[in-house]
Amino acid sequence: MEPTHGNPEQVDVVLDATGVGVWSWDVRANVIRWSGAIYRLFGIQPADFNVSLDAYRALLHPDDRAVVERAIESALARAAATGSSADYHVEHRILRADGETRWLEGRGLVTVDAHGNPVSMAGSVLDITAHKEALLALRRTEEQLRLYNELASDYVYVAEVRDSNLSPPSIVAGSLERTTGLSPEQVGERGGWLAVIHADDRAAAASILAETEAGRAVVAEYRIVDSQGEIRWLRDRLRPVLDPESGKLTRVIGAVQDMTEQRRLAEQLMRASKLEALARMAGGVAHDVNNLLTIMHGSVDLLEAEQRDVGGETREALDDIRTATHRATELTRSLLAFGRKQRTSQRVISLADLVRETTPMLARALGERVQVEVRETRDPRVSVDVGQLQLVLLNLAVNARDAIPDGGTITIVCDERDFVAQDPARPQELAPGRYAVLEIIDRGVGMDAEVMRHLFEPFFTTKGGLGSGLGLATSHGIVRQLAGGMSVRSAPGRGTTVRVVLPISEHDTTPRAVTEVRSSVGGSERLLVVEDEPALRRVAVRVLRDLGYHVLDVGSAEEALGLPGSVLERLDLLVSDVMLPGMNGVQLAARLRASFGLPALLVSGFIDEDAQRALLEGSDVAFLPKPYTRDGLARRVREAIPAKPKPGPAWPPRSLAGR
Repeated sequence: MEPTHGNPEQVDVVLDATGVGVWSWDVRANVIRWSGAIYRLFGIQPADFNVSLDAYRALLHPDDRAVVERAIESALARAAATGSSADYHVEHRILRADGETRWLEGRGLVTVDAHGNPVSMAGSVLDITAHKEALLALRRTEEQLRLYNELASDYVYVAEVRDSNLSPPSIVAGSLERTTGLSPEQVGERGGWLAVIHADDRAAAASILAETEAGRAVVAEYRIVDSQGEIRWLRDRLRPVLDPESGKLTRVIGAVQDMTEQRRLAEQLMRASKLEALARMAGGVAHDVNNLLTIMHGSVDLLEAEQRDVGGETREALDDIRTATHRATELTRSLLAFGRKQRTSQRVISLADLVRETTPMLARALGERVQVEVRETRDPRVSVDVGQLQLVLLNLAVNARDAIPDGGTITIVCDERDFVAQDPARPQELAPGRYAVLEIIDRGVGMDAEVMRHLFEPFFTTKGGLGSGLGLATSHGIVRQLAGGMSVRSAPGRGTTVRVVLPISEHDTTPRAVTEVRSSVGGSERLLVVEDEPALRRVAVRVLRDLGYHVLDVGSAEEALGLPGSVLERLDLLVSDVMLPGMNGVQLAARLRASFGLPALLVSGFIDEDAQRALLEGSDVAFLPKPYTRDGLARRVREAIPAKPKPGPAWPPRSLAGR
């Protein structure tokens, strides 16, 4: 390109040093002239450029060609319309010969002839790639910061102190609305931040302000009431700003964290721990009580067997004792269910089939005022103890009936559901996933939050003296033992939905087991009774001897294993308590089965998970729950003894005759 005056070489040197290229375009001849700097910007040689507008257009980034063309056309049109020169400005990308993309800024001027027609354009080109990349990086950073602030559940604030109160906070980062459910305007309308704080926490909050007035930093947790009337827990970390001259508090800088979910989870964990402790205590109490009840059952049975003709007040006293022991037995069974310490006999069953089987029993229990509606949305298979799950369904249905004193409809729903981590209906003890769901729904009086907090605690009841408070606790224990969970949704005047959530079984349904009970309940076989409670052992031994069995008895597993091998190999059945001092009954049964092939009947009212698993796995192990009656012990012993007892001489051996 040839300048009209000055030193051309000096101008080219200066332009090259600044990175600026100059150009001109003869509009009529369609000829473009470039300085050397422009060729270097495009990465081409002068011989490779045919100096036309089409050749220039081919070097532009495809996405920016239309932008450049519109800028040129606009400048030419303005010059033609006014008959005078018009400026030209555009930013665009180019594709260099080496494949690199660069950003250029083009500026120029359209000149016209004497008739006002555009004849040429001339201008400069500057590489602005670094500037553009910096600008784009800045925009990305700004967008990230905007997203961080938008997504942040917490916020940082500055609040001025006015008349011993904090003004509505000015948010520095984060979201006040998302964290508190309130806008700054709503805080101001309520009269300041202290007015937003829950009434029970305001006195403590005022003392927090006093701490900051003394120049001390404070970390505090308190409740607020949001715009929907819901309570939220906040953790506020405050730093005071004091006037340097007067030392007075002028403002507070703080960072607030929403702790509502953490508080809720902590409360759930505390309740779960409390229930777990109660469950362990209940199981331990039930174990001791069951021993006593078994002694009472056995003693009454023995008295009646010896005095069959007893009547009058003695008969009434025996009947009263039997009635009391039966009621106490039901109570301990409920405690064991709550403590999840019952042995279960599980089979795979259709959930809808179970509900259909139970509905007639429910109809009789609920009475004519209450109708039962069953909805089978889906029909999952579950592995359960049918009798126990029916007890759960009965307990929940009776509770629902009591919640609708004027009568109405109880709805039972069978379904499957996917529970995600944040689903409020998911029992907290269960991992997210797909489960079978059994819902019992009533439209009754409902419950408030305070009642809901105690629902699964044993002996907690809202029925005054009409309930034991074990229905829900028992149901919860049974469901937990089945590897499931329970959740409840309720509100005063809006009814209650109790949701039983159970794992879905992938196995086919299990046919009902048919148990063959032998007609004879006595025998002459050789038995070993192991029981650490002397009175209970005496009752069991006396009952079994009255039935004709030959019985040896000891107080521990170690004593049993200390008997001569010649004696142990001639035994027909081990009858042992599970909970023994030292080695337990499950371990004893395994040792004797391995050494002598001895079958076992284990007895307990309380078993831990290890014993439960061993009982389920032991093919030669039968089980009898405490407390048991004379007839119950007789039938279970008879069932547990093999059909062909071992032959041998009279029993017991003379050396052990006194035991």
